[in-house]
Amino acid sequence: MAEPITVNVDLPTDNTDVLNGSLLDPIPSSGILLIYLASSQRDGVMTVTGAGVTGSYRVPPVLRASGIPDLGADMPMIVPVGGVGRVIINYDEVTAGDAFATIIFVPR
Repeated sequence: MAEPITVNVDLPTDNTDVLNGSLLDPIPSSGILLIYLASSQRDGVMTVTGAGVTGSYRVPPVLRASGIPDLGADMPMIVPVGGVGRVIINYDEVTAGDAFATIIFVPR
């Protein structure tokens, strides 16, 4: 069985393709994305679309003074991925702040 892949992304401004150039570009197989997102401002939003993703996912960040998610306390966005392909994760920041995402891909 393949091991999970973790990508950490600092999000100082809007980012229209969070996974671009990462180990998850493209997604290597079917599985599940666990997306933890936190920001020092609550008005940003992350959307997930793309190959193998059924539907569209949209979530605001967890509010954290540091902008860093707490993987032990925060609930992730859970996104099933149906196979190999590019998944587009977009982060839209409204008010400037510190934002960070930890994205974990768990293969099936």
